[in-house]
Amino acid sequence: MSGLKVLLVEDEATVRTAIADMLRAMGHSIAAEAGHMREAMAFARSGEFDLAVLDLNVGGQMIFPVADLIQTRGVPFIFMTGYGQGISPKRFQDRPALRKPFSSEALSIAINQLRAAPAR
Repeated sequence: MSGLKVLLVEDEATVRTAIADMLRAMGHSIAAEAGHMREAMAFARSGEFDLAVLDLNVGGQMIFPVADLIQTRGVPFIFMTGYGQGISPKRFQDRPALRKPFSSEALSIAINQLRAAPAR
């Protein structure tokens, strides 16, 4: 399987770099990185990407408006969170959520599950 173009949204620069490195090591490319909601919204609206990896809380704001845009476009996404389970609204309960910190293996499993799932 060829690598995916990934939109990565994470407000902590060091965490974002580490996750980008994980994704690249898996053979994926980073289509865009966003550390702020405004950037994330712009990329979600018009960026070209195959998958999004979204921090649940970006600079104190919940990522749900970005997730809504991405969902409307039919692009799969994964949430990352430092919170416990059950934080996201019911409309996103079926989306994968990785609890930070997570391993490269956990990220790879989540990506492969999304690739195998039917389009939403």
